[in-house]
This record gives sequence, C-alpha cells and structure tokens, in this order.
Amino acid sequence: MKHNLPIILGAGVFDSNNRFKGINITEPRKVDTYELEYFSDYKGKTVINSKEYPIKKGAILFAKPGDIRYSHLPFSCKFLHFNLTDKLLINAVENIPSFFSVSNPNATEETITNIISLFYSPNQFDNITASAKLITFLHKLNSEKKENPTVISLAKEFIEQNYKENISINEVAAACNVSTAYLHKIFKNTLGITPGNYILNIRISVAQNLLVNTHQPLIEIAFNCGFNSQSYFSDCFKKYVGITPKDFRKNSTYTL
Repeated sequence: MKHNLPIILGAGVFDSNNRFKGINITEPRKVDTYELEYFSDYKGKTVINSKEYPIKKGAILFAKPGDIRYSHLPFSCKFLHFNLTDKLLINAVENIPSFFSVSNPNATEETITNIISLFYSPNQFDNITASAKLITFLHKLNSEKKENPTVISLAKEFIEQNYKENISINEVAAACNVSTAYLHKIFKNTLGITPGNYILNIRISVAQNLLVNTHQPLIEIAFNCGFNSQSYFSDCFKKYVGITPKDFRKNSTYTL
C-alpha cells in the first residue's frame, strides 16, 4: 500500500549538557510535531502529559502533536522530528506508546543512525530513502507493541499451568517463542515485575490459599506450589508476606 512519505524536519544527536548548561529541568512545552527519541544511557527523566518516565538504555520516547513534555536533565539521545500527512500512518502511530523499551536496542539504534545519515546526505534520493525507512521503522514499532499483550498472555498461561514444576525463565520464553531478555523486558514494562517475580507471586498466592483452606502439612504445600524444599518455601514466604507459613496459618481462620 502506498503512503505519503513522512516529512523529516530534524534529526541527529542531542546532548543536554551542550544545550542546557546549569539547568536541571526544562520548561514544559507543547509538542507541534512527532518527536521520536532513542536513549542509550540511564541518565535523566522525561515527563509527557504529567506522567514521569525514568530514562533508560534501549528506551524510546514517542511524543505526538499536542502532548505536553519536559525533562529532568541531564540526558542524551538520538532523535527524529517529523510530520505526517498520511491518514493511515497517523492512525497507526496513535497506537505507539509515549515511552517504552524496544526488544532489540542495537538494531533500533542502527536503524535510527542510518535514517539520520540519509537525511543529511547531499543526495536527494538518500533523503527520500530516509523518509521511506522511517515509515518501515514506525510500522515495526507499532507491530512490536501490539505483540506484547499476546506474549504476556501466553507467558501467564504457561506459568499458571506449570508453577508446580521447577520451571525456568528460559522455558517460559521458549513457550512464547521469544528471547529471555525480551520476556523480561516486556514483563517489566507491562506488569512492572520480572517473570521470576510473577512465578513467585503465583506460588505464594496458591500457598496462602492452601494454608487457610486445607490441613496439608507445610512440606506438602511447599512441593505442591513448586518449591523444592520446605525451608526454601518458608524463606520465600516470610520474605514476601512478612511472617512464616506456620504463623500465617495460625493467624488465619480455617474455612473447612
């Protein structure tokens, strides 16, 4: 399908130390164009529409016209500023979040660097190629963010069916056909916890139910919830809940 090409207005590398010396926070401003920034460091914070995002390596900021944004300095990034006139593209990029981490940071940075280089080329054909590559890049970002809920759902289903077993994060990732690093990243971005913590949450939740609603011995509950020993179960439970399984059971009301 043919699209009207994006109009790239600016591109390059930005370092706040060169632009805003002696300033800790920039003034809030209304975004007039599309602003895409790729971060390769962990410095600074950015705020879009009153929501604050700590800047981290491999993250992308995607601000849209009308957004209000400002930043806590210092930070550096590679950026692309552009306008869109194609309605299909405009509708598509609305699904791209304001801030997120990409699954392949190296490839993402290489793509943005290439677009920047083509944009500044004296060859007009290279300039057109930069805009064409930007379309492909935007479609990739849009598709990537749509995949996350499906991966999360598959991972949660696999964990909830296999939490009793000694499952590893590698096995969960393999069940979802993604890398372990990507699974970890989307869990953190989507749920705010790691896959390992999600597994532990499920096991502790089931254990609490068994402690309250059954007379099963602690060692039996430990094995039924995927822990390889009663002592490890007790340590994890106390760290998570604040008291031992024995005290939790004693302080709870049986429903039997």
